[in-house]
Amino acid sequence: MTCWGTLVDWLVAIGTLVVAAVAVFQETIRAWFYRPRFGVSVKTEPPDCVWVPFTQPNGTLVCDSVYLRLWIENKGNATARNVEVYAKGLRRRRADNTWERVAAFPPMNLKWANLGGNIYFPIISPEMGKHCDVAHVADPANRAALGETPPAPYPANRTAMAFDLMAAQQHDSTLVQPFGQAAQSL
Repeated sequence: MTCWGTLVDWLVAIGTLVVAAVAVFQETIRAWFYRPRFGVSVKTEPPDCVWVPFTQPNGTLVCDSVYLRLWIENKGNATARNVEVYAKGLRRRRADNTWERVAAFPPMNLKWANLGGNIYFPIISPEMGKHCDVAHVADPANRAALGETPPAPYPANRTAMAFDLMAAQQHDSTLVQPFGQAAQSL
């Protein structure tokens, strides 16, 4: 009987240690099985590509624009908290179908659609998503009213795409010319 008694004592001791370890490391263990996983998609139709009016605080229309947005979706099995989207770099396709890095593009966080200037989106539940603004194109005649002044030698009356970065006003490289033009960022 002593052999069985010793075995039971050992099993109780091991079980107690396992329960204590799970209690201490439960968040880490849970994260192995439950976590957010993100999917990113974009389409050239609404709601990813939409016509949006730029207005002044008093509601006066400044100009219309076309916004390109990413759909950020939580495909995991846990809620994502304080989500941010970071644009590490920009590449352009050349006429010969090869890709080149745009060296002047500043790596930076993108803005969440309709959320103002917040870097973080508070919560994205599983199987839910949120749009993130990538860039917009506005009428070149109204670009100055939007605070978008392209650096010389780019003509002020030519169309350009403006990236919606968190600190875009600090960088001239947030405006790029159409893809059919020379491959350089402004």
